[in-house]
Amino acid sequence: MNTASQSYALSVAGGCPSNGAGLYPAGTTAIVTFQGVCDRLGGTGTRVTSWSLDGGSPVPVQTNATETLTIVMNGPHALTFNTVQQYSLTLDYGAQLSLLSVTQPSIPGDYYWYDSGAAVLYAGTVNLQNFTAVGYALDGGTIVPITNSSEFVATFTMAGTHTLHVLLGTSASSCPPGGCPNSTTYAVTIQSGADQPSGVWVDGAYYPKPVTFAWEAGSVHNITAAEGMQQASVRTIFSHWSGLSDSQSQSIELAANESGRISADYSEQDLVRLAFTDANGGALIPQSVTLSGASGSVQVASNLTAWVDQGATYVVRTATWMGWNVIASNDSSFSVLYPSTLTFLTDVYPQTVKVTDAYGLPVQGAAVNVTALNGYSMSLVTDGQGTAVFRVPEGLFSATISYFGVNDQVVSSTEGSHDFSVSFILSYPLIATVATVTGVVAFSLAYFWFRKKPATGIYMFSDS
Repeated sequence: MNTASQSYALSVAGGCPSNGAGLYPAGTTAIVTFQGVCDRLGGTGTRVTSWSLDGGSPVPVQTNATETLTIVMNGPHALTFNTVQQYSLTLDYGAQLSLLSVTQPSIPGDYYWYDSGAAVLYAGTVNLQNFTAVGYALDGGTIVPITNSSEFVATFTMAGTHTLHVLLGTSASSCPPGGCPNSTTYAVTIQSGADQPSGVWVDGAYYPKPVTFAWEAGSVHNITAAEGMQQASVRTIFSHWSGLSDSQSQSIELAANESGRISADYSEQDLVRLAFTDANGGALIPQSVTLSGASGSVQVASNLTAWVDQGATYVVRTATWMGWNVIASNDSSFSVLYPSTLTFLTDVYPQTVKVTDAYGLPVQGAAVNVTALNGYSMSLVTDGQGTAVFRVPEGLFSATISYFGVNDQVVSSTEGSHDFSVSFILSYPLIATVATVTGVVAFSLAYFWFRKKPATGIYMFSDS
C-alpha cells in the first residue's frame, strides 16, 4: 500500500502541560515534551508518575524537570499520562535545627514534596547549641513531649500539606524578677504570610519563620518583626501583629501566658505618581498634596509620588496651589493594584487680559496686578501682543491694569476661564511722553552699539 500521503493522529491525555499531539506523516517520528510536575501552589501540586502508549504497560516517571518522548508514527497512537496529588512538608526553624534525617521525597532532591499518602519519618536531635528540643507538633496540633534525652522520632502520613514544629526550650533567664510563677510551659509559634519577610528577631537573635518556642509561663520576650521588602515600585511594610497580640508596633514585649500563634502581618504597597491639570488640560504642579485612606493620611512627596496600600481606596484630600486647595472634589478618589500614574483635574482656570489703545493696537509693557480669590497676588506685564496670561483658582480674581498713569480694572465673578479686553485712550501729552521715552531708549541702544563697533576707513597722519 502507498503510504506516502498517509497521516496518523497522535492524541495526548492527562498529566501536566505537554505538546506534540497532532497529525504526522506515516513513518515519521513524533516528539512529545511534558513537565514532570505542575500546578504547585500553596503546598499542593501534581506529579506525573507514568505514561502508557495505546493502553500498554505504564512506564514509570520520576522527575520534576521537562522530559521528551519519541514515538514512531506507524499508525494512530494514544499517549496517556498518569498523575498523583502531591503535598509539601515545611520544617519550621526548630525542626531544621534538630533535623538528623527525614524520609526522601517522592522525587529525590525535590525539597520535601511527597505523594499523597506517603509515610514520612523525621528523626531529630534533642540537644542543640542554644536550645533543647522539648516537644513537637504537626500543623500546630497536639504537642508531643520529647522524653528521650538525645534523639526523637516523629512519624506522619502526607494526607495534606503539613508543617512540623519542634518546640525550642529556653532558660528561665527571661522570667521577670523573682522567677517564673511555675514550671508550666507554653508553645508559641511565630509566623508570617507568604511572600513576606521570612525572619523575626526574638530576644535579640534572628530566626527564620515559622519558629516555635516552649516558653515558661510568665516569661516575657521581645519580638521584633523584620523590615519589609522593596523591589522597584512595589514594597511590603509591617502593618500589625495578629494572634496572641494585635499591636501595630513593630517591636513588642510578649508575656508567655498561653499557647498559640502570633503572626507578623505586612501590607503590600505600590508607588503611584500623581499628575494634575488645569481646566484646559495644562500641566499644573501643586506645592503640596495630601491623600487620605482607611489607614490615615499620606503626605505626597515633592516629586508627586506616594506609597499606597495595594487595593485600598484613597482620596486626594488637598492639592495646594497658590495657597488654595484646588482639587476637583468630584474626581479625586482612586485605588490601585499595581504601580500607576494617575492624573487629576483641578479647579484652576487660565485667564487672559488683552490691552489695546484707541486704534486697537496692542499695548506692550502694561502692568497687570492680579489678586486671586484667597488674596494671593501676582504681577505681570503685557507682551508684544498686548496680552497677559495667567491662571487662578476657580477663575475668580480682580486685576488692575496700569500704563503710564492710566489705570483700569477687571473683575471675574464667575467660575471658569475668561478673556478680558481693556482699551486705553492715550492723550497727546502721554503719547508724546511714550514716544520720547521710546526714542531715548532707542537712541541709547544705537549709541552704545556704535561705540562698541570697531572703526574702519582711511586715516591720514601728520608729524607737524
